Amino acid sequence: MIHKLLLISFCLHLLLVSNLFHPSFSLDLYSACSNKYRCGSIGDVDFPFWGDGRPEYCGHPKLKLGCQGNNAIIEIEGIKYQVLEIEKETPIIKIARVDFLNNGICSPLYGDTTLDKDIFEYAPASEAITIFYGCNSTDNMYGGFDCNPGGKSFILPGNNTMEKIDAHFSCRSNVIVRVSDPVQTYAEFMNSTLIEEALKEGYPVSYKVEFAGCENCRKSGGVCGYDWGVNRTTCYCQGDLSPVLKDVCPSPPESGDTKLGTPPNSGTR
Repeated sequence: MIHKLLLISFCLHLLLVSNLFHPSFSLDLYSACSNKYRCGSIGDVDFPFWGDGRPEYCGHPKLKLGCQGNNAIIEIEGIKYQVLEIEKETPIIKIARVDFLNNGICSPLYGDTTLDKDIFEYAPASEAITIFYGCNSTDNMYGGFDCNPGGKSFILPGNNTMEKIDAHFSCRSNVIVRVSDPVQTYAEFMNSTLIEEALKEGYPVSYKVEFAGCENCRKSGGVCGYDWGVNRTTCYCQGDLSPVLKDVCPSPPESGDTKLGTPPNSGTR
């Protein structure tokens, strides 16, 4: 009896998983993916993004958007970012780390800023900087700023590690982050207020998703989606209830001038 119950439970689990991976079994794909993503100042967003009202088959697996406190959120490599802007004509979004937005420069919650290079790349207008925390310096030339608990904090350009910094001081931790506008001078690096503002302003990243097929789909009257199984764009047409991979919607059948059941030349004499 126990074995039968386990078997039934296992079969139900498989059915549930199957429905999760094939949500279109009972849904209108065209209508579902016609919905736009809207959250706070970010609105009217569709392909290749999904989430918060747009099902998973409407966008790329790694471009899920959430909405927290009226802020658009995306997670990249385990780090949460607020989406500050999504450009309509180019594949670029502007993001800022949530921990710096909420807690300021002295309280990072995550490690180094990194991108999933399969889908994202840094846009040209940004650069890396490294913030060192809890440092003991015997040389005043390093300047720095205070972050509790204890020790000085410093900012250096580029990707730096503990091994690369000057032997005159040691630090408790460091984190590599990105800012949008290049930091040019020593005074700017020592200005924690300026750097904190730059962190909150965010920086642009581009995403690599093929759009040509999506444009052809829209011209044919469909809406764009994404087939996670074959990792490519697909097209959903009105009345689609199954995830059949297609590039465009078929043209509607041409209707003749003569209606069914009405004989030609049947006008009244």
